[in-house]
Amino acid sequence: MSDFVIQNGVLTRYTGPGGEVVIPPVIAGEQLKEIGRFAFRNCASLRAVALPEGLERIGIGAFLNCTGLVSVRIPDSVSGIGGMAFQGCTGLADEDGLIIVQGGLHGCTGSPEELVIPAGVTHIQPAAFEKAAALRSVILPEGVVSVGEHAFKDCINLCNVVLPDSLEEIGDRAFCGCQSLRSVTIPAGVSRVGQHAFARCTSLTSISFPEDAWVDRDVIFRCSGLADEKGFVIFRGHLSSYVGTDASVVIPDSVRSFNPFAFEDCPQITDITFPENGVGTDLPSLLLEHLPEGVRLQIQSVCKENRQPLYPPQKPDHPNK
Repeated sequence: MSDFVIQNGVLTRYTGPGGEVVIPPVIAGEQLKEIGRFAFRNCASLRAVALPEGLERIGIGAFLNCTGLVSVRIPDSVSGIGGMAFQGCTGLADEDGLIIVQGGLHGCTGSPEELVIPAGVTHIQPAAFEKAAALRSVILPEGVVSVGEHAFKDCINLCNVVLPDSLEEIGDRAFCGCQSLRSVTIPAGVSRVGQHAFARCTSLTSISFPEDAWVDRDVIFRCSGLADEKGFVIFRGHLSSYVGTDASVVIPDSVRSFNPFAFEDCPQITDITFPENGVGTDLPSLLLEHLPEGVRLQIQSVCKENRQPLYPPQKPDHPNK
């Protein structure tokens, strides 16, 4: 009986005893194309693995927490390695405790405070340092082209990040929840900054983005240090969040769109006035659902002396509530 379960070219599960494993290119008559998600997860007895020529991808968490793994041979045919693929494989760590496979940094052993990533690393893998509470400083070397999603999420004491000019992409929530981060400069070569990449970085007071980059419009959601004097966190005309304390809120004329959760956790708000630029006439339904109870919505008149009701002063009924 085979130690490998394969389906449509994907090795979905390993059932063998571990040790030194050589995976054949053909299993049960099927050409192997991918090591599937979590296929070898928690296989502590796995010591070495040789992957076959023709393999194209290693899936998310494929070898997660294979703590006994000390050797892995990956063929040139592999073009993609998923997040957490080798996370927790402490036997693969170098002398500095870093787990680096095929140029991808998958995490580290221990709890470093300062992290100077060595040359040769090209990708910071997803969730590589998520919730690394001790981490205070990270320096990425030239040659790194991507920081994966959740890579440094909730590193609450991280206060210094140096990003290289070679960087091209910052993944979703890569630095979300880094509450001690105060200033970030995004290199000019970055073409994409993912969803909520710097959200809830409450100490952040300075951040710059390349003008031609695609940047998620809620990239600085709940970044109170970037709010204007009225408490509005606005990015490129998008009201991402409100962190003020006023009961009566007047939306600035510059706002053209809203995050549906912009006013969540603002129980003090009693009324919101929208500018006469049309933005208040087509509000997202989710925004209405997440307003404080009883809030009154209205729109500023042309003369700005009177305010015209926009919606009734109570939240609409929703059948799913």
